[in-house]
Amino acid sequence: MNPSASGTSELVADTGPPSPPTTPAAATTCSEEENSVGQKKTVHQRAAVLLGMESGMDLGAAARSAGVSLETVRAWREENERFDAAIVAVRAKGRTYGNSPQIIMTPARAHIVLHALRDGETLARAAELAGVALSTVYHRKKHAPAFRALMEEAQEMGLHTRARRRGQLRLRNAKYRLVRPRGDDTLG
Repeated sequence: MNPSASGTSELVADTGPPSPPTTPAAATTCSEEENSVGQKKTVHQRAAVLLGMESGMDLGAAARSAGVSLETVRAWREENERFDAAIVAVRAKGRTYGNSPQIIMTPARAHIVLHALRDGETLARAAELAGVALSTVYHRKKHAPAFRALMEEAQEMGLHTRARRRGQLRLRNAKYRLVRPRGDDTLG
């Protein structure tokens, strides 16, 4: 018996060339690659958080420097025991005075202090700009002769900068007027 004669027919749609079959394995490979890229980014961000904390930042500042929110870092700590242990180890490494960790004087921070001193800032303001305690700057000055020499040179340059600035301010703020001394008729 002929199927078309019996009244039942098959409908076949012509959609062009056949597409490659999508297998669950191919879909899994694609999502694994996306996951792999996401995981690598997350690992780099976690490392950036740890490096930030090691350089003296608090958890919030380290998170911002890594490009993630503090809530994300907290979630990472809850879900990853090793990351949490690393955070605890970095925090324990820093010496504490009261509740705040002592910020380490890195070469970059020392450069900021010296630059601020050259610009005429006070030592306290230079330490503040560098993000370190004033006592940290004094400690570095006491124990690093090279830093002491650079600091003294920068402070001397800063004195000249401040004096120059004061002179310019005086000139800008001064009001000039022609005053003829009494008894002087030379002008008129």
